[in-house]
Amino acid sequence: MPDHQPKLTRLATLVATLNTETDALTERIEQFEDDLRRSNVGLEAWCPIPGSNQQLGYSKLDKNWGLALRPASQEDTTVPHALRHSPRHVRVAAVECFDDLLDALTQNAQELLDATVAASKKLKS
Repeated sequence: MPDHQPKLTRLATLVATLNTETDALTERIEQFEDDLRRSNVGLEAWCPIPGSNQQLGYSKLDKNWGLALRPASQEDTTVPHALRHSPRHVRVAAVECFDDLLDALTQNAQELLDATVAASKKLKS
């Protein structure tokens, strides 16, 4: 029977490093999410995750706003769920979308601001 110990030792070393790096990434993701919450955005936005059949978004989950995932397909009615509870490979891929998500939130905020100002002007007339 072959000696598997060297491969098991290498795997254990890799997994320990992976866990450390994943924990650090998760902390950064949580910080980004906290920063969005503190900005009091209160708007929803979604963007596709490249190479995935999912979208990353900022949305209300239960009673709190947070980073969320949902299927990219409009036919799929799966309820969005928190990014922080997703498998690590999904969290890694989602980080690539943070800039796009900020752009989408900014665009949505500008559009809502413009519509709000227009509606207010109509009431003044």
